[in-house]
Amino acid sequence: MSGAILENAAVRSAVVVVLSALPWLTIMPPLLVTAEMSRSNRAQAEMSDFILESEFAVASSDAEAQYLAWSPDGTNLATLAPILRYAKVFAIPSAKEVGIIRDFAGGGGAIDFAADGRVIIPPHHSESAALSLWDARSGAVSGVPGPDAGSSLTSTNQLVTFALDKARQRLAGIHRIKQGRGLGVRLAAYDAIEWRLIADHDLTATVVTLSPDGHRVALNGRNGEIVIAATEGGAVILRFWAGQTPVRQLAWSPDGRRIASGSMSEGFGLNAQTGQYGPLRSADVLQLWDADTGQRLAWVRQAVGGGVESIDFSPDGRGLVSTTSDGTLRLWEGTTLKQHQLIAEGLHPNTARARFSPDGRRIALVRTGLGRVSVYRLN
Repeated sequence: MSGAILENAAVRSAVVVVLSALPWLTIMPPLLVTAEMSRSNRAQAEMSDFILESEFAVASSDAEAQYLAWSPDGTNLATLAPILRYAKVFAIPSAKEVGIIRDFAGGGGAIDFAADGRVIIPPHHSESAALSLWDARSGAVSGVPGPDAGSSLTSTNQLVTFALDKARQRLAGIHRIKQGRGLGVRLAAYDAIEWRLIADHDLTATVVTLSPDGHRVALNGRNGEIVIAATEGGAVILRFWAGQTPVRQLAWSPDGRRIASGSMSEGFGLNAQTGQYGPLRSADVLQLWDADTGQRLAWVRQAVGGGVESIDFSPDGRGLVSTTSDGTLRLWEGTTLKQHQLIAEGLHPNTARARFSPDGRRIALVRTGLGRVSVYRLN
């Protein structure tokens, strides 16, 4: 295996796992299987595997596509190329292009589907808005005003990144705002059914995720912190430290009880412990936290340079998929971070992001810079 070597540090002794409770996870050493497992369950576990179903070009090989999202019914995939400023929607599994939109504001770092099937994208050039809603089949586009809607500068109004709750009824996002002579960022929340602003908070972050019920938001704070706050009131509920290096990815488990975080293994900045600027290192790059207390539940240690590029819980919360800068796509047990499967390796470094389909039976992987999407299916 090239690149970083991952070892689980949360469970150091052998663990007995009843795979009948996790029928879609592949048996990987050093897991032990109980003797009581039935032959049918053992056969099912041995057959369960994510295999490459399809791979298709999003654009030419020199194009970039950095973000992707599944439609609520799992029949479409949307991809976003923020630098080249276009988005596409593809039918799955045929990979037939459904629609394309160009010429929206650059710099957006997220794409997703609204509950009604429209695609949430950065604001279109014709809209002075926080974001735009795009119907990929008809081509219709409408804008959603942000907290700085009166500004003549579109760069101070658009969402840089955002996240939806489980029911797609609320959206929390990070806005650019005017700050003195420059720009800053702050948190805003929206009703994602009526598409109106419901809250605007003086909280700064670059990564955001919403609890399944939409009432809490988790953010990456300063100097390796994770901050949990009320979505509407903005009151900080909890702060805890995840390591020296910045948190790059956050994901809330579907049951609302856990938060997964992904960090860089190396960086440069302010060391929160010493108060000095210099090189930063975090041994534990993938971690699992209790969402109510901030207690660390499990962690994965990366022995050499690298970091986490994306993380996503399966819809039932029993699995967690990650991509890392050593070019691997891995599947973890969602409560202990025991590795269950190395799905793919040798991916282009620093370029891959993965998302589970709504039914948990597919994983879509976008390879930035290569202009390609891979879809893995449960065998």
